[in-house]
Amino acid sequence: MSVAGWAGWLRQLAWPEAPEPSQHNSLIDLLAIRLAFDLALLQKPAAATLLPAWREHLAVSAKDSAAPAGAGGHDLIAQINTHETAFQARLLEGIKANAAGATDRSTRAVVQAVFCIDVRSEPYRRAFEAVSPGVQTLGFAGFFGFAVNELADTLRKQYPVLLTSDLCAGSKPKPSLATRAAGTGLAAAWKAFKGSTLSSYAFIEAAGAAFLPTLLGYAWPTHKARSRSQAAPELTVEHSHTGVGLTLPQQARLAKSALTNMGLLKNQARLVLLCGHGSTSTCNPHATGLDCGACGGNTGEFNARLAAMVLNSPQVRAELLASGITLPQDTWFVAGLHNTTTDTVELFDLQTVPASHTHDIQLLLQSLQQASDLARTYRAKSIGLEPQAPNLAATISRRANDWSQVRPEWGLARNAGFVAARRDMTRGLNLAAECFLHEYDYTLDPAGSVLELIMTAPLVVASWINLQYFGSTLWPDQLSAGTKTLHNIVANIGVLEGNGGDLRPGLPLESLHNGREWVHIPRRLSAIIAAPRSMIDAVIQKHQLVKDLVDNRWLTLFATEDQGHSFYRYTGELTWQLQPTADANAQ
Repeated sequence: MSVAGWAGWLRQLAWPEAPEPSQHNSLIDLLAIRLAFDLALLQKPAAATLLPAWREHLAVSAKDSAAPAGAGGHDLIAQINTHETAFQARLLEGIKANAAGATDRSTRAVVQAVFCIDVRSEPYRRAFEAVSPGVQTLGFAGFFGFAVNELADTLRKQYPVLLTSDLCAGSKPKPSLATRAAGTGLAAAWKAFKGSTLSSYAFIEAAGAAFLPTLLGYAWPTHKARSRSQAAPELTVEHSHTGVGLTLPQQARLAKSALTNMGLLKNQARLVLLCGHGSTSTCNPHATGLDCGACGGNTGEFNARLAAMVLNSPQVRAELLASGITLPQDTWFVAGLHNTTTDTVELFDLQTVPASHTHDIQLLLQSLQQASDLARTYRAKSIGLEPQAPNLAATISRRANDWSQVRPEWGLARNAGFVAARRDMTRGLNLAAECFLHEYDYTLDPAGSVLELIMTAPLVVASWINLQYFGSTLWPDQLSAGTKTLHNIVANIGVLEGNGGDLRPGLPLESLHNGREWVHIPRRLSAIIAAPRSMIDAVIQKHQLVKDLVDNRWLTLFATEDQGHSFYRYTGELTWQLQPTADANAQ
């Protein structure tokens, strides 16, 4: 299809309204426009010569599409299978070797740190655990279960695309809510004006000079990081008559759900870090693709701050206690943000930390600095730097602020695995930023509700991300966005490659290829779930979307019922086969 990009955009517009494209007229309208062009061509005098050529083209296309895959296609499939098998062998054997060294979780951790399941969190978690063995890291979707809209300059959906929410919180009104609302409206109107066709020439000519200092600043990128914690507005959750904020029952419900789904129902540490993530890049129309997908393509500090504020509330804790959930009096939640481009972590709202935890915060900051230094050495070579180079942090920060840098970071390139299990199973393993890591303990989930949530939301989204990278790498001409260096933004809905043509779908080539070779390896997602097969089967049987993914081999599913000592492979239609462990060094 020659306008697949525009067709995809129209299909996206229909998504909230209709699960099937046939229930929305926009695609039919697009087809009508295309047919009108064909009809106009046929009515031209040149149609007599065009028509035979067109019929010949259709005949050749039909013959090509009906032909079986050639040797090249079979070779490609075999190559993909080889890559997947090698990855699965390394992962399963690594987990099995790790199973004997499971840690004792009855001892209270020095710090518990909850990171997003994003593959870029894995190296940082590994570094944090290496420099501070007393910490316990966990993985959970980066919105931390707080599906709340943020009222900022505009209303931002800070939750996954699969969810909807009417809840709203935001900055504390200054000086009045009416003034705040007016300011929000003006900001939205100004943004709309700048993007309108009316301002495309007059605005540039009249106001272009005002942007000169900013442009000059881009020309000489600084190594100084942009601090989000210093610029963060004061946050409030109190409910008001306008509908902004959360009522106490709403806060308690969100807190209970978050603690349950994160596995933080017992033995909580004195300090619990909720660490969202975001990125830093300049002049990058694909920047949201580097931020947190679980936060709607935004950075995650709002959700982390909101969750910490709610979980620290004495009133909320009283409600939790009444529902049977106890948080120790000395447990304090602190919000953080992991910058995946520079591997720094900022903490937020430290002015609210009680004096009893000041020393704990100081120790945490020291450990995070050491972890950041180590994490940067892990990925330095992937961005063309030497791990032991002097001023590595400053160099990476300067790259992030450079508007000519088309590869500020690799995003989720090389993603291939998903593990839903206790961290014990993977702690200490070098998973090379290739795995989504979700905390899960089936012994705390007798009803299987948490497992159902994991398999119907994070696992599905991880598969979508994986298939986006998969398609963009295998068929870049049709399924990738092409090169960033030629991109032109169109009406804030997408990009064109050059000055015309179709909207480009998928990922830019610079997110997949380093200029010499492919960085991303096309492999379908391999998911490992530490739970009884009967629990997994119940979810598959209940949800057709999940069943379609696993039965049609869009992902490969493994189960372990003994914390990584043995594995079963899902073979379709609720059947499993014992998986023999392979040599971890298989290539």
